[in-house]
Amino acid sequence: MKRVYFYVVGAIVAIILAVLLFVTIKPKKVKMENEKFELLQQHLEIIESEVIDLTSPHALKRVDEFDLLVEAHKDTIDVSLICQYLGDKSKSDMHKEILIYSLVEAPFDSYVKIFECCVNLYKKKKVSNYLIWTMVLPAWDDFGNFSLIENYRDERLRKIITENKKKLPVEMGEVLEGLLSGLLWEAIEQDRELNRIHESVQY
Repeated sequence: MKRVYFYVVGAIVAIILAVLLFVTIKPKKVKMENEKFELLQQHLEIIESEVIDLTSPHALKRVDEFDLLVEAHKDTIDVSLICQYLGDKSKSDMHKEILIYSLVEAPFDSYVKIFECCVNLYKKKKVSNYLIWTMVLPAWDDFGNFSLIENYRDERLRKIITENKKKLPVEMGEVLEGLLSGLLWEAIEQDRELNRIHESVQY
């Protein structure tokens, strides 16, 4: 009987300690996440103030703050933070667009996760179709993340596109078909080769 009593008491104490630990740690975690969110917002506001608009996305390359954001997204990316920001309807499309462009050197594994997140947000009408376009086919021919096009054979990517193709912008149909077939990547490689030949002839 005593063993049962001590077992029950021990279990109750363990539960109380676990609850106290959760109550202590969770606010700190939430606070840390909020700080990251606000820091990201500050970065984007500074960048926006220097480029004014994105009529020419190349303008971003001249902003030091943008370079810092690109560097921060090179290796370790907080996918959940980016998805949280993209899904926030109070944030401007321009800020979200700058955020997508800052993923120019992001690894494919993270980029495809953010793409899936973006697709799901589009279906919920939380992001514009332009953001989907920007992720798939960046406006920059020499400075954009083309990893979705390059990795057209990737099973995760193919599944995301095939399962959601009918729910994505109709005008993207041909682009997505070109992506899945590999023709889009082939065209980009040919264009880059022509540019390399042209540059070598000039010099």
